[in-house]
Amino acid sequence: MQETDRLWLTTPVDFAKARARMKKSVAIFSDNDPYVPLDNQNDFREKLDSEIIIEHNKGHFTEGDGVFEVPAVLDAVLRISGKK
Repeated sequence: MQETDRLWLTTPVDFAKARARMKKSVAIFSDNDPYVPLDNQNDFREKLDSEIIIEHNKGHFTEGDGVFEVPAVLDAVLRISGKK
């Protein structure tokens, strides 16, 4: 396991602190991501009150998965920032 992976998977998240600093949040998942299971959306929804978006067949959102753009990300940023 790479150091980045280890830190990502083992560092505890203070959800209350994170939630207090965010007015809005969006979590975007792919229904066929080999690394991030869809049941992770529950933490974002329940602990951060995030809007959940599920993209179909986007893998881990990488070039290797054939994903070069994710329009849902731009749309979410524009909505959160009040630009849309």
